[in-house]
This record gives sequence, C-alpha cells and structure tokens, in this order.
Amino acid sequence: MADNRVYLLGRDGKIDLREDIKASDDADALWQARALSTWYGAEVWCGTRLVGRVPSTSKPWMTSRGARSAASALVEPGNSRSRPTA
Repeated sequence: MADNRVYLLGRDGKIDLREDIKASDDADALWQARALSTWYGAEVWCGTRLVGRVPSTSKPWMTSRGARSAASALVEPGNSRSRPTA
C-alpha cells in the first residue's frame, strides 16, 4: 500500500484541500481521487511523482461545502457510493 496525496482543486485551479489516501497501485489511487473529486478536479501524487490528474465531475447545483463534504469521506474500493448526493 502506497501513501498518496490527493489535491482537490478550487475554481481558480489552485489547491483547495488535501486528502491523504492509501492505495494498492496507481489505478486504485486514481479511482479514489475520482470519487473524492466532485468539484473542479484533482491531482494525485505519490511522493514527488505525479500519478495523474482527475477531471472535474462538478454538478452545477453543488456548493463548495458539498465538495468539502465529499472530500472528507474516503471511499474504499468496492464501495458503490462514489460521491454524496446533493
């Protein structure tokens, strides 16, 4: 299990929030980041290596508070709840 960091991006493209995750491989890390990224996208890093970027999955009716709530709920592999409902 590798320690990864997910940086959730704000509207301006700058880091808004950081989440630490454990992932079995790069695909797992990107899957978890996709589940957390409900606003303006995210970047996944493992140490100094950029694992990848996750595009925005924003919904126009979500607020920034909703995005923060989604980021605080780590989604484990196999869990079908990828993001909270607004």
